Amino acid sequence: MKRINRISHQFFPFGVFKYKRKRGPSQKPPTIAQLEQRKKFGIAAKFLMHVRSAIPAITCKRKRRDYDSYLAKMVHGCGFTGVFPDYELDYTNLNLTSSRLEAAIYEAIWCAEGVVQISWEMWQFQDNDDVFLFAYNATAERSYTLCKIAVRCDLKVQVEIPGYCVGDIVHLWVFFKSTDNRSSSESVYFKMDT
Repeated sequence: MKRINRISHQFFPFGVFKYKRKRGPSQKPPTIAQLEQRKKFGIAAKFLMHVRSAIPAITCKRKRRDYDSYLAKMVHGCGFTGVFPDYELDYTNLNLTSSRLEAAIYEAIWCAEGVVQISWEMWQFQDNDDVFLFAYNATAERSYTLCKIAVRCDLKVQVEIPGYCVGDIVHLWVFFKSTDNRSSSESVYFKMDT
């Protein structure tokens, strides 16, 4: 094959590169299946934007590099509930963290307006693990990452959810991380609604 010196070519830069003709958008109206898929993708992408801001708190050392693409696959693959056009992500299938530590989280309840009480039990000798919380207010479409809100030996903690209003639906993921930031527990999901 003959090589072309691109700079000395007589039609540079137009004669060297081959451009494909772009087609305009289709004039056909979208099908129902296409509309459903677009709606699902939009919901997942909107939630993924919130979770990506929490990646530094969710990940441990040496895991941040590939976690963004892994998280995107996980969010898009967790499934949907409801019927078109009122789809919602199936948050119960979403696990935000890896598992080396034991979670042992039992309950999360509203103890006052906008204040959640989370309780757990001790697990062997890991009494100095830090407690982390990721909260997503689905009604207001806001997310909050609360880091090191307690240690495992406290056995419970009360946390105020910022921007909470009565009637809001809040999704919580609670997990433990070791103090050296090398391992974390599986996140435990709670749906907080009135």
